[in-house]
Amino acid sequence: MQIPTVSMDKDISCLNFKGLFKYIENRFGKEALASLVDNALAGENYLIENKHTPGRFEQVSIDHLNDESYWVCNELSLALLAGIKDVVPGPEPEQEAGREAILSNLSHRDLFFCRIMGPRALARKVTTVNARFNRTKTVTLDSLDNRGATFSLTYRPGVRVTKDVCNWNLGIYEGVGRVAGARNIRARETRCVVDGDPACEFRVDWQKPGLLKRMGTALLNLFTKDLVAEYEKTLDERDRLIEKLKTSESQYRLLIENQTDMVVKVDPGGRLLFVSPSYCRMFGKSEADLVGSSFMPMVHPDDQEATRREMETLFSPPHTCYVEQRVMTEKGWLWIAWSDTALVDDRGKVKEIIGVGRDITSQKTAEEALALAAEHKKMALVGQVAGKLAHDFNNILGGILGNAELSLLDCENEADRQSFDIIVAQAVRGRNLTRNLVAFAKDQEPKQEFFRVDEKLDLVLNLMKKDLEGIRVVREFAPDLPELLADPGMIEHALVNLLQNSIHATSLCRSPEIAVAARREGRRLIIEIRDNGCGIPEDFQNRIFDPSFTLKGLQDKAGAYRAGIKGTGYGLANVKKYIEQHRGSLSITSEVDAGTCAVISLPVVEKTLTKQELTTVETMTWQENRRILLVEDEQDIRDVQYRLLTQAPCRHRVDIAKDGQSAKDLFSLNQYDLVSLDYVLPGGISGMDVYHDIRATDREVPVLFISGNLEFIASIMELKRKDPRTEHLSKPCLNMEYLKSVNALLAMAAGPGSPPASGE
Repeated sequence: MQIPTVSMDKDISCLNFKGLFKYIENRFGKEALASLVDNALAGENYLIENKHTPGRFEQVSIDHLNDESYWVCNELSLALLAGIKDVVPGPEPEQEAGREAILSNLSHRDLFFCRIMGPRALARKVTTVNARFNRTKTVTLDSLDNRGATFSLTYRPGVRVTKDVCNWNLGIYEGVGRVAGARNIRARETRCVVDGDPACEFRVDWQKPGLLKRMGTALLNLFTKDLVAEYEKTLDERDRLIEKLKTSESQYRLLIENQTDMVVKVDPGGRLLFVSPSYCRMFGKSEADLVGSSFMPMVHPDDQEATRREMETLFSPPHTCYVEQRVMTEKGWLWIAWSDTALVDDRGKVKEIIGVGRDITSQKTAEEALALAAEHKKMALVGQVAGKLAHDFNNILGGILGNAELSLLDCENEADRQSFDIIVAQAVRGRNLTRNLVAFAKDQEPKQEFFRVDEKLDLVLNLMKKDLEGIRVVREFAPDLPELLADPGMIEHALVNLLQNSIHATSLCRSPEIAVAARREGRRLIIEIRDNGCGIPEDFQNRIFDPSFTLKGLQDKAGAYRAGIKGTGYGLANVKKYIEQHRGSLSITSEVDAGTCAVISLPVVEKTLTKQELTTVETMTWQENRRILLVEDEQDIRDVQYRLLTQAPCRHRVDIAKDGQSAKDLFSLNQYDLVSLDYVLPGGISGMDVYHDIRATDREVPVLFISGNLEFIASIMELKRKDPRTEHLSKPCLNMEYLKSVNALLAMAAGPGSPPASGE
């Protein structure tokens, strides 16, 4: 029978067989290798062009297949792979051969540096090499991270593929992880052209590469310099060298992975080149997601310019800088302090920047609390003085105002009437000034109750009806507005001040308009007051909340307000203070001659848990059926807290005290697992007095303070440091926030591993 002659296409480089042949010869002997090649060549008379004599064709032999400069057709490659099962024993011969072939194809030096590179870098290399030396397919690396890689093989139309080929490739990709020192390697084919899929897809999962990749040059020298020198002296000591390298790797991993401080490396353009595990945990992202991206978008917009200025100093000696910035993390905005050092080349040019970062949010919070305490003391002193002066000054103003108004009744001289009008107007202005000054200086805790914001806005608009004459008022109230838990008087005062500012701003408008809107956005209630008035010049917008700052009256250099309009400078400062006491925010945007928009954002506190919160509750472990003393004088807050504590999932037994004396009496008569304690209480006995009375007899019972008092908030840090069984929530607190705090304190008191109480 005549054997057909085949002139081969140049589909596959013989370099692809180098590792296979070496593995079979070393493991099973030269006869096994010869048998594999002979069986593959037996079915066809394959001809190949002699590389030394172009145009001369000769039969393919083992010498050609061992020469990586030759290329063969796909059918001969299939025949070689089909014969592996006749030579290599075991249930997965092709996969075993592929796995061992890639290892056999590497020199000792190559193996060493593959372990240094790690599986990710080697996976990229294999993808490039595979595509370069095999023209039957294109190879793409679909995904790559610290946990594994996905390869896709798309074959040229008409190319025949067999399961032998797929199993061989599976072994190759598994071998990639092995030579890189990865552990717990699992390779599988997830799609296959033999089964009708458009491409073959291979997924390789691995764990903890042999050495963390992308180490800096300095770290590489530190851990491997001596080892490399020793390695090159003798290949016989390879095993001992690898063991030493593993020890260095473990030390490096221990240093980096257990480092609470964050370590990053960035290029001069600010793109991340390396991120430590602690950095990944901080931002809730994988290394693959972060490396190659810029860190700047995660920095708070207000801190980006300062960060750029500080980092510019890295490009001149001493090539170091210190930066404090807010960044958006998985837990929200946190303060991070960075100590950065630039690495320069021989010419002094910056190559890379190494940064070590630490979370300083607690420190910043403490600093803000101290600053707040200092400001509070100053305001308390001002309040004491202002209260006394206001009382005396208002008595004087009362006499002036009363007599001036009486004189107006009997005055017939027009010039005298004008003088008395001025006296009355100035006396009223003086009264308003003292009222705002006292309100600003006085530390008053909000007295909270539930009320409807739309009704409060209507009330304020009706109160100011006379001032609003000639102004078009637009009401934009959403139909589903929730009730607001807040101090009605404070919110009313804030709304009056904002509306008064809009009225003044539109005093010279031809068609003045003020829009008042209220809507819900998630867990926040938004109140918006817009006008088309004179606006605030950009140069002054960063000063609008400063006490005593005003652009009205004598400060109205641009003539933006009608003559006679004056301001005290304390209105917006008071509004901001009131809103922040309710854990809200106030933002103001403005453009000259276009208008101003003031936006108040306040937290919504539901009277019961929401559906979403109830779903969350079901996934958590709760302390149940504990006995709790609830001390709260404000009925609306007390009702909500009582309902939360006594209903599912907690079902606690709750006693209520409305003042300090009742709380002390109840605690002396009963045994409690926790005390929920308001700080400001009626009757002359404060929450702190109750706390000290409790600690005099019981050092263990947890105490959860609930307060919006500025003085107390500033001092709670020190109290919590001295007494770890205390916690604090600012009013108004969200329902889940309150329940979680109560549960955490109860769990801490019960001790680790203690089951929730039930039926006690």
